[in-house]
Amino acid sequence: MHVFEKREKREELAAILRERGYYVRLHAYEYLIISEGKILCSIYIFPLENTCVINYNREISGEKSKEKLYEIIDIIRTIDPNIKIAIKETPKK
Repeated sequence: MHVFEKREKREELAAILRERGYYVRLHAYEYLIISEGKILCSIYIFPLENTCVINYNREISGEKSKEKLYEIIDIIRTIDPNIKIAIKETPKK
């Protein structure tokens, strides 16, 4: 069994992100992450493939946003160091 198949681990990720100041909406294997009133990214966990896809909002790009993205990746890896993470930027309008 992969780590994020367990509901407790998915809830742990949400709790840690909230502790770090993010607004987090969790539904099953999907997370919506909001920072400073703007959508930073959405996270999709595919536990059977041990994969995570992060859709990063490029509309709020900047060094601070990139730092937040890397912080989120680090948090995910503290829970499951073996998970594969793919980052996709949302297309510009």
